[in-house]
Amino acid sequence: MFSLRMCQLALSLSALLCTSVSAQRKPLFTSPLPTGLRLDPAGEAVDLGSLPINLVLTPEKDRAVVVLSGWREQGLQVVDLKTRKVTQTLLQDGAFYGAAFSPTAIASASPAATLT
Repeated sequence: MFSLRMCQLALSLSALLCTSVSAQRKPLFTSPLPTGLRLDPAGEAVDLGSLPINLVLTPEKDRAVVVLSGWREQGLQVVDLKTRKVTQTLLQDGAFYGAAFSPTAIASASPAATLT
């Protein structure tokens, strides 16, 4: 009976110690939500513009075009998927949800130039 109590106590102390150590780690994502809570991404995060609402891969699949439809900025951003960096931002007066690449477009240095 005494050894069972000691095992329970040891388990409780180790759980408490593990919880306090993991609580001291700095979160990966530091911008809080409007509610004050924080969400940590499951993978790598890319810093994008206001309200990225849609994402389309380029035909080569090495870049992505993101549609921004937020309050402070609207337009398109081109993200290099290998470096995880925004390479181009094209602001517009208004943006919509959809984006698509034209199957007959001539190859261009800018993926945003071949969007329809």
